[in-house]
Amino acid sequence: MTGLAQPLPTDAHTTIDALGDWFSIAPFTTHFSYSLAVALIYAVIVLTLLCVLMIVATFTMRIFRLRADAHKQAFNTLWEPYLFARMAGEHIAAPPLPDRDRILFLMLWLRFTGYVKDEASDQLTETARELGMVGYAGRLIGSWRISNRLVGLSAIALLANAKTVAQLPAIAETADAHLSYIATEALLKADPARGLVALRHALNTRDWFPAAMAEIIRPHGAAAFALVEAAVREADPSHTRRLVRLVEGLGDMAAIPILRERLPLATEPEEIAAIMHALGRMGSFDDRSLVLAQTHSASWLVRMECARALGRIGLQDDIETLISLARDSSWWVRYRAVGALHALAGGAALSAHARAEQDVFTRQMLLHVLAERIK
Repeated sequence: MTGLAQPLPTDAHTTIDALGDWFSIAPFTTHFSYSLAVALIYAVIVLTLLCVLMIVATFTMRIFRLRADAHKQAFNTLWEPYLFARMAGEHIAAPPLPDRDRILFLMLWLRFTGYVKDEASDQLTETARELGMVGYAGRLIGSWRISNRLVGLSAIALLANAKTVAQLPAIAETADAHLSYIATEALLKADPARGLVALRHALNTRDWFPAAMAEIIRPHGAAAFALVEAAVREADPSHTRRLVRLVEGLGDMAAIPILRERLPLATEPEEIAAIMHALGRMGSFDDRSLVLAQTHSASWLVRMECARALGRIGLQDDIETLISLARDSSWWVRYRAVGALHALAGGAALSAHARAEQDVFTRQMLLHVLAERIK
């Protein structure tokens, strides 16, 4: 019967069902899309405000910094002629010094004292005392700002009195490495006896940069050097490397026999390598046997320092040992060994050896060092 309606195909029923489901969830979808759009708008507004606040804060800090720099420059321009006059022995009226500028005065004063000595230094010290800087520097030590405390400690070293110096030992043992270093330096200047006690503690416990430590030890001569030597003798293996670098920085030849004594007992590669480094720089030809005995160490660090040392205290008899080290598996050992060969045998011999060398890595290193030396 052609007039009767034909049943819908299966896929048509599926389409109608899907449309019905969509119409049923359409209000929810519309509401969700609206909420998401509002949230995104709010997020954009908040981010924009944060960016504006960051820009404003940056410009504000920049303005304050520029104003502070301009104020400091104006202060220095005002006070530098006065300090120059006082160093020359002239007693003239001091410019006004508001409370907020006293820190600027101490910073400028410390800069001046770093360049003068004798009578000029005495005049600067007298000037600071007249302006009440002793008490002010003592108060700065208790400041919550680390920069102020450092200025106060540096000033106390030169403007010492019993009350302020009494605070230094406790600060020298504080956990802050920078504060403890400045406090120890100040104590050594203001009260050498107590300063040496603080120095002994620092040598055994602190991990200060060796060159910086040498700067505060060197002015105090034999007494301070004796503490270094005692620390080397008693040091834990983990601290030996730092102390050896200190010995080298000080040029303390009296510590070399102590290092020789430590070597047979040393087991840590870093300790042995540090001793090899020191013997290479400060030892003599008599130390060759100690160095040669370590050239077969399992540690590449030790072998590297042995090669470096032989370049300084080695003899022609050691060339074969260096050639062997030049074939080492470690790049750094090969590099130092070839450098030592160049020092002992010269560039011509190195060139000849490069032409005859069969090991490709050794030949590359020989050519590399030759090219460096030509430059």
